Amino acid sequence: MGDRGPVDITYLLSKKVAQLTK
Repeated sequence: MGDRGPVDITYLLSKKVAQLTK
């Protein structure tokens, strides 16, 4: 689950940023 860790964080961050920019 090492490769999935960083990927999940980036995905979550992108979603949060999208909501903030909205």
